[in-house]
This record gives sequence, structure tokens and C-alpha cells, in this order.
Amino acid sequence: MSRSYAQLISKHSICSLQDRGRTGFQHCGVPVSGPMDSRAWELANVLVDNNDNAAVLETGMPALSLRFAAPAYLGVVAGNDEVTLNEQPMPFSQIRVSKGDVLELGHSRHLHFRYLAIRGGWLGTTVLNSRCTLPALGLPWLQHGAVLPFYTCEVTIEEGQREVLYSPMIPDIPVIPGPDFHYLDRERLQNLFKKMTLDQQLSRQAYGLKEKYPLSGYPKSFDSVASFPGMIQLTPSGHFYVLMRDAQTTGGYLQVLYIPSHYLSAFSQALPGSPVSFKLHSDNSF
Repeated sequence: MSRSYAQLISKHSICSLQDRGRTGFQHCGVPVSGPMDSRAWELANVLVDNNDNAAVLETGMPALSLRFAAPAYLGVVAGNDEVTLNEQPMPFSQIRVSKGDVLELGHSRHLHFRYLAIRGGWLGTTVLNSRCTLPALGLPWLQHGAVLPFYTCEVTIEEGQREVLYSPMIPDIPVIPGPDFHYLDRERLQNLFKKMTLDQQLSRQAYGLKEKYPLSGYPKSFDSVASFPGMIQLTPSGHFYVLMRDAQTTGGYLQVLYIPSHYLSAFSQALPGSPVSFKLHSDNSF
């Protein structure tokens, strides 16, 4: 196989490379990273017969355009009617591109994160056993002009073209008690399990909720424990934050609830400003 590349030519998009994540280094303060929606990431890789840890391009809601310097076979998980190839609508989730082709993902109306896999996987610098983008480790966000290398693979004419419709949302996101759950009184619990609203500014570090429910008697000091994606923190001002894939590895606030990892993928796809709701389960419900 020879090596080639695609170039990011859209001016206002920021994206990243994500494999399964950077595990085993949390004790050193290194986030796990990895895809925000692991199910969509896996689906993109399956579409092009990649191995189970191939790096995939993860992009948010803004439009994204790539120009290919060589033929390639792509697997795309995005909203319906968002993908074009050389300005022509592309209804399929499996796409063959030729040298010079331009693939565009239009502004997302359905998913917070879209995924673009390439047969053989996107190449990138490996740091601590992972290609996941993380600026703190010298792996910057991919922006206008970025070159994304990949190995070119032979694409046969027999390759199929499937249309995959991906809809991850569920009505209520299950949560279980966190290590500081006992600090929540009945009023806070009742408020928390009403319909809530996501902030407009969301990141791979944390998703904030607009509603504010201050806790009377917030402790001045408490044991700081390890934190990881899915943990819901409560601040002294009463704001709730859900830690996401690039979150810090030790707590700074009360960690009152936890979203199990297989539901965190669905939660990550909620759009900014959208309503969300939680449902409490006992810790033996999963």
C-alpha cells in the first residue's frame, strides 16, 4: 500500500482523530479521550471493514469539506441529506472517492457529532498508545489546511453502497448514584429529574445544564476522588456538568450521579439548547 492524504479545505470547521481512547494513563492526569459516540464510531469502521481500533475523523455540527489526493473507500455516519460528493447529493453511507474529489458534510441538523472512517484507518502521530487528538499532548485540533494522511487501498467495483440511518437518542438517560449522591436532598432530586436544557456551549470536556439548583450546605471540604466520562458534577452555585471524553481525571466538585458509558454515547449526540431528561436507576440495574 502507498501513502496519500486528504486536505481539510473548509474554513470554519474543527475536527479530531479518535480511536478507542488513551487508556491506562488516568493516574498521570491524562484524559481517556476516544469518540464522543462510540457506537457511531464503531459503525463507521464497520462500514469499511476496519479493525476495532482504527482512527476515525470526528467532526461537530459545522460543515466540513475534504479534498482527496488519491482514491479511497469511506464509511460515513451523519444525518440524512447532509453528505455531498463534488456538490452532488450522496445518499449512501459507503462512498468511493477518486483523486481530486471533494466530500462535504453540511451543517448538522440531527447529530452533534458525525464520523468519517476510511478503509485502513486515518494515520496520525501515536502518543501513549493512541492517535486521539489532544492538544495538551502535542496533538492539535484539525483545522483549515490540515493534511490527513492515510494508506491507499485498492477499491473494487463490487463494493456495496449502503444507506445507514443512525438515530441514537433515547427518551430518558439512565443514571446511577455517584460517590457524592448522599449530598442530594429530596428537592434537588425532584428538580434534577424534571426536563432540563443543555447549554449552547458544549465541549469534549463537559456538557453543562442551564438550570441551576443550589445545594444548601454545600460542603467546604470533601474527599476528592477519581473522575471519568459520564460523571455528573454539582458545583457550589448549583450547576450540573456532565464530564465527557476529554474531562479531567480527578474531581473538583461533588460527583453526584453517573451516566453509564453505553448511554453516554446517546447523550453526547444531543444538540446544544435541546431538552434532556434523566431517570434514576439503582447501581445493580445494568
